[in-house]
Amino acid sequence: MKPCSIPVPLEEVVVNNQFSLRPVREPDYKSEADALVQLSESLADMPETILQKISEIALRLCSAGSAGVSVAELAEGKEIFRWR
Repeated sequence: MKPCSIPVPLEEVVVNNQFSLRPVREPDYKSEADALVQLSESLADMPETILQKISEIALRLCSAGSAGVSVAELAEGKEIFRWR
């Protein structure tokens, strides 16, 4: 997947006020522990793929339609999130 290069202002990404409106799921400690093992193995074996691996695991654990990792960066003196 090609990284997105369009800068997005921080205030358009941070939606903390929406979290309380989302349904709460029961913890799945085994799946979460397995995911941490997978991430640590991936980080040890192929660290350059860790953001993709995080996205894949988040997608599976959350039963989401999409997932990605946004990284805070400075661009032209402004803090932005860039989807990697």
